[in-house]
Formats: sequence, structure tokens, C-alpha cells
Amino acid sequence: MADQALPGYPTPIGGSTNLLVSVHNGPTVYVAGGETITASTFGWGRFDQVRSSISFNKNNSGNYTGQTYYPVAQAPATSNNAMVGNVPTGSNNITLKWIAANGTEAANNTNLSSEFVRMEYLGG
Repeated sequence: MADQALPGYPTPIGGSTNLLVSVHNGPTVYVAGGETITASTFGWGRFDQVRSSISFNKNNSGNYTGQTYYPVAQAPATSNNAMVGNVPTGSNNITLKWIAANGTEAANNTNLSSEFVRMEYLGG
């Protein structure tokens, strides 16, 4: 598994929601378009929110930033910048894209195994 939970996590927050803070190791062979991370990886049915940090490694270089993307179906309907209808429920997966310092996505087949990002998963 690419994620290693920090000590004390996951931590329950209220009824059926948990917070998990982990260190996520980059893949040996990055596939352009991003990594799919599923809630079921953690024994959960949904992600309510996922956040990622700037990368770090033994040199603390910060070569990449992790960006999380939710499935398109999870976007609420909008009209004039106001949400219309119901806010969608949690997502069962997210996509983590690795963005280089120059603002472009890491190239296909890039070895990111020496890069790590801190992840915060909220869900249950």
C-alpha cells in the first residue's frame, strides 16, 4: 500500500466519520492522469474530503505538489456561482496528480518512488 498512517490514525470524528493522516509514497512508474485512491483501501465506503501537501524526501526538495481531484459526478450543479439542488455525497475514490514545480503534471513513466506527500483523508 502506498499510504502509511501516522501514529494514532485513523481517529474517529463524530458518528461515522474518521480522519486519517498518512504519508503517501509516489509510484515507481507514474501514469499520466494520476493515481486512483479508493476509500475501500482503508476499509471505508466514502471520502468526504482529501488533501495533499507538497512533496518531501530525505533532502526535503519539494519537487512536486499533490493535487486531489474528485470524480466529475461529485460536482454539484451550479448556476451563477451558487449551488443548485443537493450537495453530492462522499466519493468512493479520488485521483492524486503529481504536479512538478513548473506547474505541469509529472510525465508518464516518471519514477516518483523517492517522493512522499502528507495526505489527510476524511470519510468513513
